[in-house]
Amino acid sequence: MQVENFPPHFEHHPEHDHADDGQEEVYTALSGSATLHAGGREYRLEPGVFARIGAGERRKVTTGDEPVQLLAIGGTPGAAYHAPPFTELGASLPG
Repeated sequence: MQVENFPPHFEHHPEHDHADDGQEEVYTALSGSATLHAGGREYRLEPGVFARIGAGERRKVTTGDEPVQLLAIGGTPGAAYHAPPFTELGASLPG
């Protein structure tokens, strides 16, 4: 689970998928709004709206005129959770 804060007009969230590790993700905005790009479509994320993205689906998040605080919850069905290396203290962020 991650809480991510993106500024207005943010377009640097890396487009990615989790085909290699099987992780699915669920996104929702805690405040503000963002656009989730997945499967060649765009979905507006705002408080109360949840989006689940399968492991093999490429995804990217961008923002418009306002900042967003985004909650991202990831997990691999049938497997125990293992925190990614970038969550270790002092590790560099991906991308």
